Amino acid sequence: MTNGRKNHTIKRCYNCGETDHQSPACTKGIKCFKCNGYGHKSKECQSSTNKTLKIQDEKVSTDVVKPYKEAKINGVTVKTFIDTGSDANLICESYYKQNFPENNDYNIKDTLKLSGIAEYEVCTKGSFMAKVEIDNVHFETLMHVIDDDVIPVNVILGNPILKDVEIIFSADGISVKRILHLTQINDYEEEFDEKYDIKKLKYKDKIKHLLDNYNNLKTRKKESNVKLKIILTDEDPIYQTPRRLSPLEKDIVNKQIQGWLDQEVIKPSKSEYASPIVLAKKKNGSYRLCIDFRKLNKKIIKEKIHARTQAIQYEIGDLVAIKRTQFVQGYKLNPKYLGPYKIIEKKKNDRYVVRKIGNGEGPMNTTSSADLMKPWSNGDEDEVSHSSGSDE
Repeated sequence: MTNGRKNHTIKRCYNCGETDHQSPACTKGIKCFKCNGYGHKSKECQSSTNKTLKIQDEKVSTDVVKPYKEAKINGVTVKTFIDTGSDANLICESYYKQNFPENNDYNIKDTLKLSGIAEYEVCTKGSFMAKVEIDNVHFETLMHVIDDDVIPVNVILGNPILKDVEIIFSADGISVKRILHLTQINDYEEEFDEKYDIKKLKYKDKIKHLLDNYNNLKTRKKESNVKLKIILTDEDPIYQTPRRLSPLEKDIVNKQIQGWLDQEVIKPSKSEYASPIVLAKKKNGSYRLCIDFRKLNKKIIKEKIHARTQAIQYEIGDLVAIKRTQFVQGYKLNPKYLGPYKIIEKKKNDRYVVRKIGNGEGPMNTTSSADLMKPWSNGDEDEVSHSSGSDE
């Protein structure tokens, strides 16, 4: 029994691929689907497969913002092509040898395999660290040397520069601004008052002194007086084989470990215990090197937790200060306690209903536990946020 439908098949010429005739009636001959020519097959094609990106010429007048930007690389002024979609900074080999004769040697061992350029995979020939200056913004970045016939421009600045600078595209062109980090506050002391609203002078001077004299002791102190002892349920060592990593992940792990060895944060060791390495991707695209200690943690005897201390008992009418539990942006340097508050009701499980005295910061009525309260005293004025009109 049939459903009355007819199976329609498309007749196609196996020589040229057209659908209006079949191969016995074909007059065009065999078609190469690689170069779209006739007379040979794709595997016999002699045409060049090196294709390049079609990048807009800077001389063409259009309404689109031209992605060209003048920059200095190692003191040499060059015209670069800004492409934030590129995973690497690229420079043509002949242009590199012509403009950087003093630094003609680059690291041939540090190569990359790039995909997505005209649908072909391209391997770089080496790399070098370059000092770049754009719009009076200085930073260092890794440049990769590539064959001349791969890209039609001399220099491409790609995604790696975004960790140091912010690129702004506008109708007037491209502008570059430096990304400010917390550790760079020392270089911008004039902007300290504008960025950090610290009302009390004594706290402000202490914070500025702390930032000015900050030293990263993590990479300077080789030994510590603190000793760690891990007690296991048995003496059988935990050994796990390394997990398989991609070439890119292996390169990230090797660079991180070598960096820690150079800074003497870690040192080589021989142990019967081994746990696999795990790379966790951050929000900014970089990776964090982690260790999977789950099997080892199952054998660790946890330290016994002591009994909870008895909470302070308050009575109705007592004055207390309650702890600030919500910290929004800019409030980390504010006092940790609010008050004074007066206890107006006692509840179960060491919880109290309190009412604010005066017009200080904080809710008028709230419920708090004894763990988040402390007795009010006149010596808490510098540590507790309250108004000058509060009741004494």
